[in-house]
Amino acid sequence: MNEKEALEHPTRALARFVVEMKYDDLPSPVIREAKRLILDVVGNAMAGSVTEIGAIALKYVRLLGGRPDCTIIGAGEKTSVLSAAYANSRLGDALDATDMTLNFGHIGTPVVASALAFSELEGASGKDLIAAVALGFEVGARLSGSVAIPSLGSGAESSVLRNRMPFGALGAASAAGRVMGFDEERLMTAYSIAGANASLATTRWTEAAALPLTKYGDAGLQASDGGMGALMAGCGMTAYQGILDGENGLWKLRGTGACDFNVMVGGLGEKWYFPEIGYKPWPSVQRTRHALTLFTRIISENQIRAEEIESVLIRTNSVGASARFADKNPIGMVSCEFNQPHAIAMAALGVKRGADWYSPEIINDARVRALREKVDVGVEPRTKEKKTWPLEDQLRKEPTSILVAARGKTFEGYTEYAKGDPWTEETYFSDDDLRAKFRDLASSLSIASTSWRKRIEEIIDTIARLEQVEVADLVRLFSI
Repeated sequence: MNEKEALEHPTRALARFVVEMKYDDLPSPVIREAKRLILDVVGNAMAGSVTEIGAIALKYVRLLGGRPDCTIIGAGEKTSVLSAAYANSRLGDALDATDMTLNFGHIGTPVVASALAFSELEGASGKDLIAAVALGFEVGARLSGSVAIPSLGSGAESSVLRNRMPFGALGAASAAGRVMGFDEERLMTAYSIAGANASLATTRWTEAAALPLTKYGDAGLQASDGGMGALMAGCGMTAYQGILDGENGLWKLRGTGACDFNVMVGGLGEKWYFPEIGYKPWPSVQRTRHALTLFTRIISENQIRAEEIESVLIRTNSVGASARFADKNPIGMVSCEFNQPHAIAMAALGVKRGADWYSPEIINDARVRALREKVDVGVEPRTKEKKTWPLEDQLRKEPTSILVAARGKTFEGYTEYAKGDPWTEETYFSDDDLRAKFRDLASSLSIASTSWRKRIEEIIDTIARLEQVEVADLVRLFSI
């Protein structure tokens, strides 16, 4: 399919890309990133399984019941393919330690959850899983980027509108369809079913003070919505084809302002957005990363103890400095995830990355509350608020400064990039960084168990050589 045909028929172009791309034709950086992403999502889900959100997600899928075909990460049990996709995606998003693509989308969790569940169902190989993750992620990234364009404005408005495009669900459908061996017609049908019926992000997200456990939307539903589309298409259901195409495409159905089809399908198989993925070093929303990058550097280099901190002043963009992010007394788990003072308190106290960051005991601890009171957040004067967000400049640079007062001195820092950003050597999240994060989060399941620590290393090793193993050999390691 040439470029002109792809622009006229983007649904078919994406389906053909997913169906026809051979594993051996995947670029080596894409294969490497797929394995890194799988490791990150699995670790996030293990820690998420012991949170309040995790407990509710597990209760929900247990009520659903179903054939015990696919593994729930961390839970030590099996359930139906859609329930497993739901549970693992919901657990993987529970701590908000998820991946980022050009700082505008969290795509990896539903894609990996769907790919894992359907790969286990189908008895797939590690190579099959890698390809499903890589291709599903690339579809999701392109769909998200296609509506992250000037007509959407900036800040909270853009976030709400962009999240109306079900990029996670269609990425998940791509992964499931790839594993199930769909042809392009059947995958187009899966796109149509999943796209027309996928859940919407709530517009109340920008208004709420205390944030609910559902956040702006349920990441589990993104995975199960995509899997539902694939299963129904696999059963022979038919649907209106070409759901992404033209002036009446999915972008309009979802209420976004316009669609850039060059981003959606331009250079398929030649240009890849996947390797520009970023990772969160901390279980905290992406807009806290810049301040955490600066703060952890300052206290480490100067050996500053929590009790020595007199005040912290963070200056960042208007979204990161909004009331939700600056609240000194956030209520509940999710409000704390989206909160600068709480993130600083966790770093100051050296609380281990994982579920402990949001336990009720930690949130309400007197030392934590006292530290949050010392943190103020304002707008960084060097921030250039953008009315338009071209895809290639999606908030790559977020000017952020910090002043830490301690021991009667003031320690200063400034950055435009945060740890986990892939665009500089200093901030790139290395394999060692990923493994260290995985160990911290996975140990949330059983900190004291020697056998579980050995299992953690076995999981790391198995994913590193995933192209040589079967998915069944991997998923059997996911529970204590």
